[in-house]
Amino acid sequence: MLLQSMAKQFGVAMEDFADIAFRAVQTPRFNYGCAVFLDTDRVNFQKEGYTREELFAGIAKVLPKNIWQYVVQSSNLALLGRRFVLQGGTQRNLAALKAQVDYIEREVPGAEVLLHPYCAEAGAHGAAIEAMRRTAGGKGSLFAGLDRALGLTYSTRTDETTRCRFCSIGCARTFIDTAIPGGVPSRYIAGFACENGTAESPEALKALRMERRALQKSVPNLVRAEADALFDPGFSDMDPLPPMPKAGEPIERRIAMPIFGTAWSPVVHLRLKRRFRRAPAEAARKREEVVVAIPRVLNLYSVAPLFTGYLTALGIPPENILFSDFTSEKRYLEGARQGSVDACYPAKAALAHLHSLIFSPK
Repeated sequence: MLLQSMAKQFGVAMEDFADIAFRAVQTPRFNYGCAVFLDTDRVNFQKEGYTREELFAGIAKVLPKNIWQYVVQSSNLALLGRRFVLQGGTQRNLAALKAQVDYIEREVPGAEVLLHPYCAEAGAHGAAIEAMRRTAGGKGSLFAGLDRALGLTYSTRTDETTRCRFCSIGCARTFIDTAIPGGVPSRYIAGFACENGTAESPEALKALRMERRALQKSVPNLVRAEADALFDPGFSDMDPLPPMPKAGEPIERRIAMPIFGTAWSPVVHLRLKRRFRRAPAEAARKREEVVVAIPRVLNLYSVAPLFTGYLTALGIPPENILFSDFTSEKRYLEGARQGSVDACYPAKAALAHLHSLIFSPK
């Protein structure tokens, strides 16, 4: 969708996207993640004078990062193996395909990257095979069948009678009533901002809350447990950090460098060796007094251990690594008015966390 949206904005057919992208000799560096932020980057790069060719190449080259780091959240592709099969209709775009191959080969030297011969249909094919496997042996299926599915009818209603009245927000919900021949009519509710909106009456809401409380008592909150462990600077449940190399000890690192220095240049992997340099004793002593405050927002929920591990390895005591509290309405109201106005709620919440760390330190 990102590529298609970009092509539409420039009035270019998707069939011509790759040819245009391959003409670029340099590319802007898009930030991977939310599609809204990517489009903001595109607007900013246009203001800076980047050409259509360069923008197309840039958005194609960021796609692998969106897949592996934002969606799959795998920081080490080598742990997944050495053979990768690419599927999905996006692979028909040669610019996206080349960016994917380049990224994998850069992260996993010597990797075998294969393109599915029917990449656009591979997902549907896999779903069909899985459906056959699950219904083998006469187990049956919950699918009503094609004939009844084709006879499905529905109606929608959005008015004051469907509005949620269970809090002051008053979400304008939509009731979608469906029916299939010989089946029981069912209703789907859309447009609510919280679980209360799934209830149609006070009695149904009361039953929903009782069921929720019962689940909270019987089922551990793994999301909260994970969040608490994720931001634990003490590494209470983690393996201890390996010892630092001794001063002057040879160390080796691998870097990937483009051969020709152009946007679509192949890369060569180099191994560099040097001797490890330790900081002076006085600098190490000063680091023991440093306090680092980090807002508990956005992708910190996936990369917090990277920061705590890095800072601890530098010699900063774990108790001197401070995270702001979890997001709450009280914290948001205290600090969200600081800084510039932004329609993006996560950005406003981030301002509130920064305000908390500055003015309400632990």
